[in-house]
Amino acid sequence: MIKAEFRGRVITETTAVTVFYLMASSSLLGIVMLSSLYLEHGRLQHVYAQQVALSENTAVELAKPAVVKIYNFASISLSVQAAGVKVQSLQGALDQLLSQGKLDIQDSRAVLDALIEVIYQDPGRYLAPLPDTLNLSASMNATGSGFIVTPDGYIVSNAHVVRFPDYDIEQTIRNDRDTFFATFLPQVFADTSGTLENIFVPMFPNVASLQLTPEEENGLLLAFIQYYHNAPYHITGFEPNVFAEMRVSIPGVLTGGKLVPAEVIPSATGKAEGKDVAVLKVEGNDNLPTVALGDENSLASLDDIIAIGFPGSVSIFPDLLAQGIQPSITRGQFSGFQPTIFGFSLVQTSTPISHGSSGGPAVDSSGRVVGITTSTSINPVTGQEENSAFNFLIPVSIVKDFLNRINVHAQESQFTKMYRQALLEFEAQNYSRSLEILEQLNRIAPGNPEVQNLISLVQTRMLLLENQEHQA
Repeated sequence: MIKAEFRGRVITETTAVTVFYLMASSSLLGIVMLSSLYLEHGRLQHVYAQQVALSENTAVELAKPAVVKIYNFASISLSVQAAGVKVQSLQGALDQLLSQGKLDIQDSRAVLDALIEVIYQDPGRYLAPLPDTLNLSASMNATGSGFIVTPDGYIVSNAHVVRFPDYDIEQTIRNDRDTFFATFLPQVFADTSGTLENIFVPMFPNVASLQLTPEEENGLLLAFIQYYHNAPYHITGFEPNVFAEMRVSIPGVLTGGKLVPAEVIPSATGKAEGKDVAVLKVEGNDNLPTVALGDENSLASLDDIIAIGFPGSVSIFPDLLAQGIQPSITRGQFSGFQPTIFGFSLVQTSTPISHGSSGGPAVDSSGRVVGITTSTSINPVTGQEENSAFNFLIPVSIVKDFLNRINVHAQESQFTKMYRQALLEFEAQNYSRSLEILEQLNRIAPGNPEVQNLISLVQTRMLLLENQEHQA
């Protein structure tokens, strides 16, 4: 049995494929009116308005610059009941050893070894929660995807990327070794010391002068570690620290990313278990690449749906910035709508979706967003993602609703208008014209890797044509 479920986990990435996207389809879809202005040497120059049909690969390339990687360096507060020793149970176990002649009460070291061994073998029997509550803190890092919808930096992503569900936080603490020990090890050491001084010594004064051997200390530590591993946690606080990675490229020097602080807008952010949408805002630029919003109701059965994002399994990892920064593209078909218990329907698609792509746009063949990638199929036995047709999107109509709450409307940027024109000129093999627009775009918005890649591709095509002319 395979079930679809929301995933809000935290993230390791995989290196994305960075090739110019080519689609099998060569049909021209989507009539778009172009009327753009661009700046050249301080003056505005007009690009004549024209009706242009975008091919599918051009539409996808147009959307790519607006897709960003989202980082969340979150601080989490949690509480758990402190561990204590069940003195009566422990005394009973030792009395049984004495009655069986397996323990010499005069041998202090043997008594100490027996105390620790009994607890180590069955922590659930000899350790129990105390009335005292421990307040602890944990750090979790996550990445996801998002897409820019306005020139001044409103970004759409998933709610679970910016606010991890409590269940996923608990599972990560339990299952990720580094996170668990960073959270609990100081408390475990304190419990170990307190047990020796406050429990063992009053019961058996002869052990007061003994120092724990490494083996004894490890046994006691492991007993308390097992207790806390299985104890119920309560999430008492969550402080996101969210950034959007703006990709930059310096030819011959580097291709990397610049992390820009992103504010999570509470009034335009839902919940992972429901309308899994978050709206973020970055400052400092009013000409960012944008992607257009479409309409999920325009989809017909087997229409193409293309997901763009930064895939990777969602888990804790130490070095977020060491990963690849190019978005990858996957393609599938629209399967239909699936109702949810939350009062809206998800978009079902065969488009492959991986963790890390969460929050990225899913676009139709005209490059317009029809949904947010949010959940994939999980094998309930292995807990692993399944490559199947059971993948789901939050419909774009819900995105529009969240944007309307804060009076924000998707708008095409000057960058995107110019980049569209450059792509169309390239597709028409007007390479000189495409290069002219790209160079002006690079002066207005320097360092965008998609622009750099297209400049390189245009120059290569021009060189090939020049060589062919010389050979002729």
